[in-house]
Amino acid sequence: MTTPASPRTPSAPPALPDPYGGSGSLAERARAYLHTNCAQCHRPGGGTPTNLDLRYTTALGGTNACNATPQAGDFGIANARIIAVGDASRSVLLARMDRGDHPRPLAGWQELLGRHFQADVFEPYD
Repeated sequence: MTTPASPRTPSAPPALPDPYGGSGSLAERARAYLHTNCAQCHRPGGGTPTNLDLRYTTALGGTNACNATPQAGDFGIANARIIAVGDASRSVLLARMDRGDHPRPLAGWQELLGRHFQADVFEPYD
């Protein structure tokens, strides 16, 4: 007689800070915004033709976004990067969102993400 496998309880996902709230660092709030608004598609198996993984729980180095050369157009931005760490003006992610073909549910996203991308050092998430 075999013993049935014990049921496993999945671990609870982390509580994300409110992107527009006062708790959490700028980096945590920006990552929460990207997770909530972008990671449904920009994740492994998400259906987009890119290898981005914008889930909050993905280590920053595993997002394939920081200082990565864009594969789907550069919008004429010189030395463009998906997220240009330390220079938000070269970040294609911001330019793509600004075009209006991606949903942006709340105002203020440009300031939040722009301030985060402008930071010289991103906080680690691993």
